[in-house]
Amino acid sequence: MNGANGTEASTEEPLPRWKEELRSFSPSWFVTTMGTGASATLLQRLPYNGAWLYWLSVIVFAFNVLLFSAVSLLFLARFAMFPAQWRVLRTDCERAWFLGAIGIGFAGIVNMFALVCVPAWGSWAATMAWVMWMVSAVIGMAAAILVPSWIISSGKQRGAAVKSVQVMPFGAPLAAAVSGALVASVLPNPRHALWTIVTSYALWGAGMLMTVMFLSSWYHSLLQRGLPPLPDLPTIILPIAPICLGSYSILRLGSAAATVFPETDFLHHPAFGHVANEVGILVALGLWGWSLLWISTVTGCLLSAGGRIPFTISWWEMTFPPAMMALTTIEFGVEFSAQFFSVLGTIFAVAEILVWLFVSLATIRGVANGRLLHHHTRGSAREGERSRPDGSRKRDEEA
Repeated sequence: MNGANGTEASTEEPLPRWKEELRSFSPSWFVTTMGTGASATLLQRLPYNGAWLYWLSVIVFAFNVLLFSAVSLLFLARFAMFPAQWRVLRTDCERAWFLGAIGIGFAGIVNMFALVCVPAWGSWAATMAWVMWMVSAVIGMAAAILVPSWIISSGKQRGAAVKSVQVMPFGAPLAAAVSGALVASVLPNPRHALWTIVTSYALWGAGMLMTVMFLSSWYHSLLQRGLPPLPDLPTIILPIAPICLGSYSILRLGSAAATVFPETDFLHHPAFGHVANEVGILVALGLWGWSLLWISTVTGCLLSAGGRIPFTISWWEMTFPPAMMALTTIEFGVEFSAQFFSVLGTIFAVAEILVWLFVSLATIRGVANGRLLHHHTRGSAREGERSRPDGSRKRDEEA
């Protein structure tokens, strides 16, 4: 009797729909802030610009701040209401990797703050941008160190396929390196700018080398296992993002170093800043060519895939890499004073903005009719479950 009563007492009542959706809220939603932030920066950096494009970039930037804040609040509310979900997420081989998107999304806000707010608001905004960059760097390195450590320690990835989303934590330090280069360019104190650039070079090295290691494994996995299922097919474009981030960051770091290194007599060699700039241009050009190869290969894979690809949140992963590709191309136009790169970058930018608009409208429609949230909740329905020895599953107790 007691056993029966105990069984009945342990039976959980179903959660209200909004609580179930909150319990299943995934960090993959931060990918929306990555694409939106990169689109705002792209609008601001277009070579053929105008006042209306500047204000449009400011509007998109403001929207991205609201979007990042909303996603962050929902993400934190999930763990406030269901603390056990944090332990579950740490060992979730599907969604833990998306924690890297937090750093990349926040770095996009730092970039626009440095480009728009500092010129408008003055020195205190430069200090604020510097503090924000420090936070971005800490978040980026924390993601790059902790997320792989959690998954490796859990042992759940053993024997599984390498997935494109696993590159996300290594993109976070690269995004912080981009922010460091932009922030260093607006800091009034040359010494602060110097150490921002030096730290950003270290972030670049950490993120870029881990990206190269990952891409080798991922390419081998693609050859061995083939393309992912149709709902996940858009994710294969994601590994292009850290290549483009690496190219853009080393290009901007070199440009900042050319100004700051001579001012601070770094390494006691007046020409060292120009050497860093020239080497950065060559490295960035090589990475840009690599990203062109990857994006052409991925485009061919997407076009050759049979069947209709259903819309999911993973479509947002097709917005960020092209935006970074366009930004890098535009920056080459500035460095080389070449119309070819400026025109090509503008073509890439227009294509990316159209993709961003399409995905944004599809997301709004999916959220409004509940299909996107329902699909996401259903895909996360077993996040809060753990396996029993007999093969059945039991939901983690919510504290």
